[in-house]
Amino acid sequence: MKVVLVVLGTVASLLGPVALGSSQTPHAFAGPSYRAVVLADSPSMYWRLGESGGATAFDSSGNGRDATILGHPAQARPGAIVDDPDTSYWFGGQGSRVLWTPGTASYRGDFSVEAWVRPCSGAFPLTWFGSRTSLADFGFDIKFQFAHQEHEIQFDVGNGAKWLANTGFTFTYACDWYHVVAVVETGGARVYVNGGDIGGAIYPQAQPLLYDARRVPQIGAVNGLSEPFHGGIDEVAVYEYALTLDQIQAHYQAGIGP
Repeated sequence: MKVVLVVLGTVASLLGPVALGSSQTPHAFAGPSYRAVVLADSPSMYWRLGESGGATAFDSSGNGRDATILGHPAQARPGAIVDDPDTSYWFGGQGSRVLWTPGTASYRGDFSVEAWVRPCSGAFPLTWFGSRTSLADFGFDIKFQFAHQEHEIQFDVGNGAKWLANTGFTFTYACDWYHVVAVVETGGARVYVNGGDIGGAIYPQAQPLLYDARRVPQIGAVNGLSEPFHGGIDEVAVYEYALTLDQIQAHYQAGIGP
């Protein structure tokens, strides 16, 4: 299965093809606020990553799932939605990450993970969200990578005991903002970029594992410090159900305006 993700090395070389109508200019905001549209769909966690300092990424979902900032990602960078004053984080590689510790909480079943992501490096893989704490830990992650002689977006979906899917999708990209959503269900998973379906995987009926005491959600890395992300991340939302295509497209449109 394939979708499109291409990091071409230096920032200068990242000015090549841009997939799915993305542009090198910031997205314009119009209509209902992006925050309002996301909150209307009841995320279980929503880290806007708009802090200008401190060691806490505050959860805007109302569920009190504030996350800890480690490794000093740069804060208060321009956000994905230009007319929204909320800013973003810039992750510079090894050590820069944001994590939420579930404690005794856990979740298995359908879920969705959403963010605006700006990959700006030729280093691979670039994981922007994951809950794995070792390479053999069968949780979840989503990343940009180079595999099969092409650039890809890949997700890894596990049930805690084994992998359900390790699937990449060819995706050509530049150093620009993309709205990326992974929708994971009991029988399969799909990835959407800028409101479009770029591919998916089908697996036997099983309950995917999103997080538990061992599998800790992280933004900007996976497996502790492995597979670090280089670039911007903004508006990370997690839903403990499967978003519909209509919801995904409504979120994207709220981010870019008419």
